[in-house]
Amino acid sequence: MKQVRVEKMDAKARDTAVREAVALRRVQHPNVVRFRQVFVRSGWLCLVMDFADGGDLCAAVKERARAGVPFEESAVLECFSQVADAVHYVHTQKMVHRDIKSRNIFLCRTGRALLGDFGLVRLLESTCELAHTRVGTPYYLSPEIIRKQAYNYKTDIWSLGVLLYEMAALKRPFIGTLETLPKMILKGQYEPLGSQYSKALHDLVAQMLLVDPGPRLDLTVALKQEVLLGPLVRSREALGLELPVMPVKEAPKPKRADRIRKEITESAEQHQSEWIGFNTMIRRKEDGPI
Repeated sequence: MKQVRVEKMDAKARDTAVREAVALRRVQHPNVVRFRQVFVRSGWLCLVMDFADGGDLCAAVKERARAGVPFEESAVLECFSQVADAVHYVHTQKMVHRDIKSRNIFLCRTGRALLGDFGLVRLLESTCELAHTRVGTPYYLSPEIIRKQAYNYKTDIWSLGVLLYEMAALKRPFIGTLETLPKMILKGQYEPLGSQYSKALHDLVAQMLLVDPGPRLDLTVALKQEVLLGPLVRSREALGLELPVMPVKEAPKPKRADRIRKEITESAEQHQSEWIGFNTMIRRKEDGPI
C-alpha cells in the first residue's frame, strides 16, 4: 500500500491528488501495477496495489553490473518492450508518468515486468497539452525539463531511452554531479553501447535520446517495429496474455505476420531459453544457479 499525506495540503492540491489517484484506478494494463483501491484515512490518501514478488529492475541491473555479466539482448528487449507498451497505454489515458526509472520497474517471478510508482503522474486534459512542473529523477530528466520548458509525452520517451541504455550497458548514459549532469544531458552525448548488441537496439536508444523532443521516437511507431514487436509478442505468449492489437490501417502485411508466427512456432526451444534468460533478472541469490 502506498500512502500520500494530504492532511496539510491546501484544498486545490488535495483535490488534485485525489483526482489523480482516482484516475489511476482506470489504468488497467498487464504491465502496469494495478491499483485495487483508493481511499482517505486519517489525513492520508491510501492506494492499495498489487505486489511484485521479484523486486525492481534497478536491483537486477546492479547485481549484473557487480558480476560484470550483461543481459542478453533478447532478455533486455522482452523486458523493455513490456515497459514501453505500458507507457504507451498510460499516454493513451492522457497521463504522463514523469518518473520512469529502473527503480520504478517491478519484476514478477513469472517474468512479467510492471510499470509502477505513479506518484508524479500528471493528467493532461488533451493529448497536446503541455505540463510545466519540474519533477523526476535527475539521471532520467529530459532536456526540455532541464531547460524549464513546457513538455508533454516525449519527456517519458527520453526516460525510456535512458532506461533501455541502462539495461544494456548496466550503467546510465549520463553520469555526473548535480552541477555537471544537466550539461551532459543537454549535450546528449553518451558512450555507445557494446558491439554485442544489434544495430536495431543501438538505433532504438539513439532515437529515444534525441535532445530535440520534436523528432524523438513516438511509441506508436516504435511498438510496431520488429525490434520491439517481436519481443513483446514472445513475452505475451510466454505469460499467456492477450497479444498486442495492431490498428487496422497499420496492420502488418500478411508476409510479415506469417514470418512472426513462424518465428514463434519454429523457435520454441530457443524461446524457452530466452525467457529463462529474462527470468534471471528476478532470481534471488538464495535460488542458486539456474
